[in-house]
Amino acid sequence: MAALLAAPAAHADELVLDTANPLADFAVEGSQFFTPGPGALVLHDQSVSDLVNFYGEAPFAAPGTTVDLIASFQIRTATCANADCGVRFVINDGSFKALVAAAVEINGVKGFGLASGTNFIDLTNYPVFVPVNWTRPTTLHIRRWASGDGEILAIDGITPDERAFLDGVSLPPRNRITPTVEFGVASVETLADFEITALRAFTVSAIPEPQAYVLLLAGLGLLGFAARRRRAAQNPSNPSPASISA
Repeated sequence: MAALLAAPAAHADELVLDTANPLADFAVEGSQFFTPGPGALVLHDQSVSDLVNFYGEAPFAAPGTTVDLIASFQIRTATCANADCGVRFVINDGSFKALVAAAVEINGVKGFGLASGTNFIDLTNYPVFVPVNWTRPTTLHIRRWASGDGEILAIDGITPDERAFLDGVSLPPRNRITPTVEFGVASVETLADFEITALRAFTVSAIPEPQAYVLLLAGLGLLGFAARRRRAAQNPSNPSPASISA
């Protein structure tokens, strides 16, 4: 996993964070300060009046492609406002929708939520929630499917017990001029220190969504049934059990 995350960007369909020089591939928003380093990039959000957010151009994240984002990080401190704890990872198609995975706290339980709206302090905007203690080092793996649907695939290499899936219709709008990959302490509601040690976003070869396998298997079953009926119709010389007994 470490080797995968640390691999340098080698082609146009991936974006890898250089923690020592984040501005090489990412632009920064907000006036809060950040500390680059060879082992980690630390973002310091010390005011509820501003934020610090990084976004990198990612043409490969355009609509119709399957994109994964894997990030290793730790939220050192966070004061949540309602559900919003400020830290977010985003795969933005640059046109209509964005997959937003946010650190949230719901009824005192820390975890990650997939947002279905732009009001990030509203509990109802997190229909998908996976409990996890993000105050310790964490690796988050999210996917924006080619269909536009979003999913948390794994946290620390473990798949959630229940599928953490959000359909594309529910993803919030987050328009930019071009598709982007984004991360940061992106909140004017909370205070947080956020350390990120690795981030890589990349395209995934065309694969069907899991529900497509169900349809495929059902279709194969119907084809098999039809083939058996066709063979039986073409070979009437085989007597039926009823004719033998007669």
